[in-house]
Amino acid sequence: MKTKNYLERLRFTVVLLNLKEHSPDWIKPEDPNWHDIIDPVVSISIDDTEHQSTLAAGTNTLTFDYTVYNIGEHELKIKIHNVVKNNWLLPPIGIDAVRVQGVPLTISTGVYTPDGSDEQYVGSKLLGERGEWSITFTTPVIEDTNLKIGLWA
Repeated sequence: MKTKNYLERLRFTVVLLNLKEHSPDWIKPEDPNWHDIIDPVVSISIDDTEHQSTLAAGTNTLTFDYTVYNIGEHELKIKIHNVVKNNWLLPPIGIDAVRVQGVPLTISTGVYTPDGSDEQYVGSKLLGERGEWSITFTTPVIEDTNLKIGLWA
């Protein structure tokens, strides 16, 4: 496969869950500190291009476009941006889906890496306050002189 120039505009959809109200060991709405809970700001980056969004309680669907300039492996990373001193103020984040051009990536291949640790948790669908969740994808998968099919996981 010989390609000098490659350019593909891809639409990414990431579905994240702010688990403020769904975690059984989490602070409950009747607790007087409930109003102190912070809605997390997450940063999603692909090849070092970053997008930020604040997550309201419940399901959050984030959609953005990204231009891929080269063939091969790329990495999508998700990290909580507003890390706070009192980590109980930030709820955990669930990774529900990652889609590219409407095609779902297999999120069970994602990896969670806690900050300052050499440990990696493959298949984790949770993002803690201090760490990063990532998934790799390759683009394109099928390419010949007559046909080029975009990104697949």
